[in-house]
Amino acid sequence: MDTNLTKSITEVNKDNVSDSGGQSDRRSSRKIGGNTKRVSTDSIADIASITADSGKNDANTAVGSRTSDANITAGGKDNAQSAVIADSITDTADIIEDAKVSDPAGMENGVMTQAKNKRAIRKNFKRFVENLMHGIFLVLGLITVGFVLLITVYLVVSGLPAIVEIGPIEFLFGKEWASTNAEPKFGILPFILTSIYGTAGAIVIGVPIGFLCAVWLSKLANRKVRAVMEAAIGLLAGIPSVVYGLVGMLILVPGIRELFNIPDGASLLAAMIVLAVMILPSIIKISMTSLDAVPKEYEDASLALGATPVETYFRVSVPAAKSGIAAAVVMGVGRAIGEAMAVMMVSGNAPNMPSLFESVRFLTTAVASEMSYSSGLQRQALFSIALVLFLFIMLINAALNFFLKRDRER
Repeated sequence: MDTNLTKSITEVNKDNVSDSGGQSDRRSSRKIGGNTKRVSTDSIADIASITADSGKNDANTAVGSRTSDANITAGGKDNAQSAVIADSITDTADIIEDAKVSDPAGMENGVMTQAKNKRAIRKNFKRFVENLMHGIFLVLGLITVGFVLLITVYLVVSGLPAIVEIGPIEFLFGKEWASTNAEPKFGILPFILTSIYGTAGAIVIGVPIGFLCAVWLSKLANRKVRAVMEAAIGLLAGIPSVVYGLVGMLILVPGIRELFNIPDGASLLAAMIVLAVMILPSIIKISMTSLDAVPKEYEDASLALGATPVETYFRVSVPAAKSGIAAAVVMGVGRAIGEAMAVMMVSGNAPNMPSLFESVRFLTTAVASEMSYSSGLQRQALFSIALVLFLFIMLINAALNFFLKRDRER
């Protein structure tokens, strides 16, 4: 029995030492505390039975056993309190983990709602900006259309009275313009024909040069040459028309006079040459842009079929870019027919029927040269000329657009 008592005390002490050493795991500590309590109770029962059997002679040994058991029980209680605190923390963490596992949507609902709100705000802001820009562009477009309509109405209101008073036939087909005579005459046929001939001559001279230059720069010229030429073309486009007129008056007009041995070099030919030079930048730049936009695959396919580079450029690239080239021609026509200052300086500004080596007057120069001192019927006639010029440009643009549209449909 003493041996059994010694073994029990030894086991309890081992458990107490093991428990006093401490464990890092909170759940292991709780298990150890429970085992310690269980051992302590069993030990007390064993000691009581041993004491009863051994009698008074083993009393001291039993008292020592009870004292040891009491110490073990007190240690178990301290460990139990620590385990309770640890269990509370562990249970809280377990509850949170269980909530995450059982209802993940509930845990992430707040974050997802915030993200959705941010996306909705961003989307609404973009939509607001798009609607705002759409409204601004719409207003600007309406303003542009409004200006065109306002100019049209003003020209019609200001120009029709003179046409009605003079007579449409006499005004449009009369060959003499003498607005300052005692018996004024207001025939504008010389101005109409001069404008047509001058514009046609400028197109005949300027379009081939500009077109071939655009093809060469776009397809054949190296990068350095193209960069220099583009800079020169941009500079040419930025020169004021009065400078063109001054250069033409000082260089071109004397050159024509000497070359053709005529009394005065200020003529329709000089006006054609100056207009041809002035429309070159528009034709070259727009044509180059159109040719550069032709897909490279078209040219590669043509070269693969055995066509030469020149054949490819003129039979594949140019037809593919014909709409842009036609737009360049339209721009050139508008620039040529609407020019006034340069033409006035080199054409002689005389109201004659058009002739290549005679001084002539265009529709634009007729308005510009007399508007400053006009009054009465003369002023109304000048507004009528402006109305005719406006309608003339509108008809040319409409005709060119019609032909381009028909070719596109084919």
